[in-house]
Amino acid sequence: MTLAPMKDRSLLHLGLAAFALRAVLAWLTESHPIFPSYYFNDSRLYDSIAWEFAQYWSGLGPKPTWMPPYAVYQCLLGAFYSLVGHQVLAAKLLNALLGTATAVLIGGLGRRLFDRSWGTAAGWAFALMPSCIFFNSQIHKDNIILALAFGALSLLASASDRLAEDQPALGPLAGAAALLLAGTLFRLPVMMVLAAAFALAQGLQWLRTRRVPTRAGLQVALFLAVMIGGRQAVFQLAFAPHSGQSDAVLDRIQASSVEIRSTPITPHSLSEFRNSRQEETARLGRTVQTLILPEAKLDSWLDIALFLPRGFFYAAFMPLPGLYPIDGNLGRLGAAVENAAALLLALLGLWGAVAVRKSSSHWVVLFSFCGLAGLSALVEIDLGSAARHKLQYLPLLFLFAAAALPRLRDRCLRRPG
Repeated sequence: MTLAPMKDRSLLHLGLAAFALRAVLAWLTESHPIFPSYYFNDSRLYDSIAWEFAQYWSGLGPKPTWMPPYAVYQCLLGAFYSLVGHQVLAAKLLNALLGTATAVLIGGLGRRLFDRSWGTAAGWAFALMPSCIFFNSQIHKDNIILALAFGALSLLASASDRLAEDQPALGPLAGAAALLLAGTLFRLPVMMVLAAAFALAQGLQWLRTRRVPTRAGLQVALFLAVMIGGRQAVFQLAFAPHSGQSDAVLDRIQASSVEIRSTPITPHSLSEFRNSRQEETARLGRTVQTLILPEAKLDSWLDIALFLPRGFFYAAFMPLPGLYPIDGNLGRLGAAVENAAALLLALLGLWGAVAVRKSSSHWVVLFSFCGLAGLSALVEIDLGSAARHKLQYLPLLFLFAAAALPRLRDRCLRRPG
């Protein structure tokens, strides 16, 4: 009778702490900025274009340039501004709520997968990470992506548990499909990786049991059909040509985005994608001092296989003390300290992933991590964007780190002396 209230209070405490930290930083960065101005470039861009949409809808300004998939988030923010006015702090607090929801979702997923008393630890790791607090307190589309992705992943884990017991799972599968398809408006590859991870986990489960239950097979097939058909519809919606003022650079980016997403994945296309992103960054007049392995050549699948671990390590954990030039930059120093802690948690998570007895829902999380981490390793070109995008997959290792903590405690207690 007391387990449910205890669970609710545990997640409630997590949510309150996560929101308090993000709300305070949102207010601080809005009223007394304590970081260099370039930390807020993306946030200011989203804010300015969202306000342009709000002005346009009110008949007070020209139509802004439509640059998918960024414009979807800017339109939503513009609709918010239409209701409350140009209240930047209110928009930041809305993003803080999305970050809080993500922390609670991660904590709830940890409780579903692992020990109740330790499962929330992964949510606390996300809630207390300085970079998470900062990004969640700013105006950025990654915050809604995180909430949608981890909400969908929680539902897919629930569906996996039900399918493993040959129970109906259409409810969580429908909810997951809705969240994933909504997420494709903001970042299509992430959502498709999660759908593929779920399908792979079910395939592994059927391979291990050497049977495909009819009801489970039909439900998974229906889910995949909805995702494939819905993905195509959303793709056409998000990347249809909508333009206001002509901008040659933005037009090239939009055209190259459509071309890249319709090009088969090959070593050549991946290499061209990385090169084109670096070139477009230069054309926009941005100088990026933290490029990730710009000299890398991906001429064959062997090159890609060799590049993957190195690309992942750079995208997930750089800068690190002693391995990357800090040059007296306080931001890099803080990132290096955080990355050192994240590396330790990730190593603990890898140990937990190997040691824990895995059900179908555990495999959904593991396959999601592998897919998202591999995607990040191949497409990230600078540490700035990598710092945001790694929040989509590192917490998945933190879940297994939470599972490893009681094992580590028991080993320490058994050690003689």
